[in-house]
Amino acid sequence: MPALKAPQGQSTRILAPTTPRQTPGPRTDASPATGPTVQRQGCACGGGCQRCQSASPATLPITQTAGPVIAREPKPGAPTEKDHRDAVKAAIAAFTNAATTIGSAQGKVDAASFETDINGWYAKVTDTQKLIKDQLSGDTLLDRDLQAAYISAIRALMPKAATALSTTEDALYGINSARIPMWAWRSAHRQETGISTPLDQGQAVDPLSGEVGFSTSSGTSVKILTDMVDPSITTPVTRLLIPVDIPFTTLISGKTETIDTFTAPANLATIQTAYPPGMPGSTTSGYGRGTTAEDIAGGKVNPASTTLRWHEGNHGLDYVAYLKANPLPTFNGTSGMTRRKFTDEIATYKAAVKAYAASAEKASNKLTHCVGTTIDTYNQAHPVPGTKIKLECTP
Repeated sequence: MPALKAPQGQSTRILAPTTPRQTPGPRTDASPATGPTVQRQGCACGGGCQRCQSASPATLPITQTAGPVIAREPKPGAPTEKDHRDAVKAAIAAFTNAATTIGSAQGKVDAASFETDINGWYAKVTDTQKLIKDQLSGDTLLDRDLQAAYISAIRALMPKAATALSTTEDALYGINSARIPMWAWRSAHRQETGISTPLDQGQAVDPLSGEVGFSTSSGTSVKILTDMVDPSITTPVTRLLIPVDIPFTTLISGKTETIDTFTAPANLATIQTAYPPGMPGSTTSGYGRGTTAEDIAGGKVNPASTTLRWHEGNHGLDYVAYLKANPLPTFNGTSGMTRRKFTDEIATYKAAVKAYAASAEKASNKLTHCVGTTIDTYNQAHPVPGTKIKLECTP
């Protein structure tokens, strides 16, 4: 059999080819040391033919080769838990230092530095949160410290960037929402499974219905329902629904008919996103939000910001903002009114609701359709036979 190679770092040992290995006795001065084995040259057999065998002893003693032993340098080990924690602490320190530097009187922000910071910070905080989740068992305290440091940095950056870019902080947060974690938005939000509209941290999901309910300062009750699949549509839509039905009863006295009882419309607005069959929320957005430079930059870190779900979620956020800023129309009908006067009030209320919904939709489309690749540009590039393109993004 061929000689066996010793493991790295041990001396070479040669085993006898024909006899079982024997344990050598202790060496004495009368036992001469065997020199290193020399491979026989010039024979094509490699040392296994009869000529070679007869020229060699039947049994070779175990010998030790002379010369130094060369060992390979060990490969570096995998990162330890300490290494991971040190990496997180370094990220926290970097955000803390950035907050101090930018927030100082000498701190300067321009368009170029803003782009570098907001993109780099988003990638760093996202990667570091993933490291905490995957390698540090989701260490809650460490993640909390990371979030606090990042928030301090983004809060220092945004007001100076708003001044440099001649815009407002609210507008800047909205435009760049795809490259700021939701928990660090000016008003912290989160994404819930099954609901496209991002939710305010204080908005709880009903465990039974899956719905979300809250009230605005003007007293409007708002419900956000879980997403649905609607076979009647061909493109996704986020709807703002306001009740307009007003059932009533009347009393007739002589020739006069007056209102006896009625059920006033609830001061309620409902938001729900619907997708057509075969077009899930993970589909890439074709126009508006999801196609802006900021959304695409954020999508390099988290692809969610280039999807239909992101686009429709922005419609939901637009409607929530509109509802908070604008009270719903009120119904002014009362018991005792003549039937004619009451039905006139119903008509007035329905017209007001229709106008309110149209205004909310227009405001949302301006923010969510008329940015990036606008809906008008998209429709002109993808005409539907037999339909006329209606321009939305007009001054």
